[in-house]
Amino acid sequence: MKTVKFILIAFALWFSFPAVGQIVSNAQLLPDTSDKDLFFRINVSTYFKDNDYNTPYTVSYTYPGYFIVPSFEYYITPKTRLSVGLFAQQFFGIDTFKSIPYISIQQKITKNFDLVLGQIYGTLNHGLAEPLYSFDNSIISPMEYGIQLLYRNKGVKSDMWIDWQSLMHFNSLFQENVEAGISNDITIFDISNTKLTLPLQLYFFHLGNFNRGNLPILSTFNSMIGMNLINKQGNLQMSLVPLFLYYRELSATDSVFNSLPYKQGHGFYFKLIFESPSFYFMSGTWLGTRFFAPRGEANFLNISRGYLLTGYPVAKQDHRLEFVVKIAWKFKIDKFVMGRLGTGFYYDIRGYMSSYYGLYFNIGQLFYLKKFNPVE
Repeated sequence: MKTVKFILIAFALWFSFPAVGQIVSNAQLLPDTSDKDLFFRINVSTYFKDNDYNTPYTVSYTYPGYFIVPSFEYYITPKTRLSVGLFAQQFFGIDTFKSIPYISIQQKITKNFDLVLGQIYGTLNHGLAEPLYSFDNSIISPMEYGIQLLYRNKGVKSDMWIDWQSLMHFNSLFQENVEAGISNDITIFDISNTKLTLPLQLYFFHLGNFNRGNLPILSTFNSMIGMNLINKQGNLQMSLVPLFLYYRELSATDSVFNSLPYKQGHGFYFKLIFESPSFYFMSGTWLGTRFFAPRGEANFLNISRGYLLTGYPVAKQDHRLEFVVKIAWKFKIDKFVMGRLGTGFYYDIRGYMSSYYGLYFNIGQLFYLKKFNPVE
């Protein structure tokens, strides 16, 4: 029945509204080809994601909704771009409508090095491994504001950022939340149809003081190092991806409240991926030992994320062995319109089965308006 229900929902959504885009824009260096040019960019994403999570670590929930980001982009110089617009998001079934300004300055430092201030290329653009960063974060909070450094050349792809999710000041109603990370992808060799890259990721998370009530104070550090061996045969790409992940709590407290039960831990994630322009299949095995990541997918954690709300771990388990399968169909309407229909399953050997179904639709297009020469 669940399968039939999903198919009916998916087709109903397909014919009733365009589904999600989880990425506002892809991280890229400035093209260095425009000067005094004004553009208009529109990004629209709609989504329907149903998580059927039957484990002690999280609950089932559904995300139906959309976000839209209209913005103007003006190249003050070929190496300086100002982007100003509006981010608006709504979840279906909730009357409230969230909107915040979209402001970003991107400055080219060298040929391969850019600085981004304001709204940065966030969420999935960082390329963090799923145990460190859940896909759902790109739906819940798709905008990140802070400072970012991007580096690109033939053999190295690097992303360094600081993101202020919540800034605390005197008499603030919100708890301080600062996140930072470094995500590198280094190409070792690229010969014929075979390529080997080494991903290296560092991620810092901090929940600070709060002026009202008791909320957990937490600082953690996560890292990941691995290998990505890719072989291409025509339109089919096969990848072998072994990853090692590490966790450590940095909070300076020994009290039950504001202290996680595991101070450090690690995990191994082994993935086999088959991908074509229209199809994606992944089979993975996860072995986690006292592992935790505040933004990580709940099915990989040894401590439930309920701690972030209560200050006490709701569930914990020293070891987790889990098998993961993901399948997705990708469709491209044209250059600016893309969609994705996917499903995934997580099976914990203790008998917990979790699954998700998602339909996403993205529209993104850039329009050239005019060249403006400022008054001298």
